[in-house]
Amino acid sequence: LLDRAKKLKLITRVGVGLDNIPFEETAKRGIKISYTPDAPTLAVAELTIGFMIDGLRMFSFVDRGIRNQEWNKYMGGLLKDRTVGIIGVGRIGKNLIKLLQPFGVRILGNDLVEDNDFASKYNFKYVDKDTLYKESDIVTLHLSCSDSTYHLVDKKALSQLKSNAILINAARGGAVDEDALYDVLESKKIAGAVLDVYEKEPYKGKLATLENTILTAHIGAGTYESRRNMEVGAVEEVIRFHRGEPLLHEIDHN
Repeated sequence: LLDRAKKLKLITRVGVGLDNIPFEETAKRGIKISYTPDAPTLAVAELTIGFMIDGLRMFSFVDRGIRNQEWNKYMGGLLKDRTVGIIGVGRIGKNLIKLLQPFGVRILGNDLVEDNDFASKYNFKYVDKDTLYKESDIVTLHLSCSDSTYHLVDKKALSQLKSNAILINAARGGAVDEDALYDVLESKKIAGAVLDVYEKEPYKGKLATLENTILTAHIGAGTYESRRNMEVGAVEEVIRFHRGEPLLHEIDHN
């Protein structure tokens, strides 16, 4: 595609994921890259709250039962007093922490860069991943896709989770080893998983055969408001580029 786009000077991404851009090649060609990281953050954070409650109360499971003429009065649990572990305390992670404040949860965070002022303001603690896995009732991922995050949640990480733990991935599919996740869910070594992203999409894998999974179709940013803001934000970057103004969210190729 880049070979055919001889005059291409700017790629402005509608959204936040950048794993579909060949940075080495765009750097060689002098193509600038921009994206719209703020637009989808609240949508993903709000969806994650929904995933937490659904994972605890399993109303998706109850809905499936009713459609199959089954009356499953599932006994779930409260979000209050749970320990929520957030891997990736960036834009989405911080929005999620703000939304969690009224729920009375204990929050653990893990990130390469620790914002201690934010942690103090919103009463959460940064910990290493092993501690987060071992102490959290809910583990939710909010990180980007890179070589260092590929299969970050692998067999070893999953083995550290509590038996009542729920794993949520609304970030990038490659962050979770889906075969290892299937094994711990099938053997009921953890309580459940809620996934919005997968290594291969559309997803057609074996996790869909389990009752203790809730699966959605990469809808994290799927609100009218977020989509509008992403598209407008991307166009505004094009306008800045043509005017010779600095881009608001230019990505450094390095």
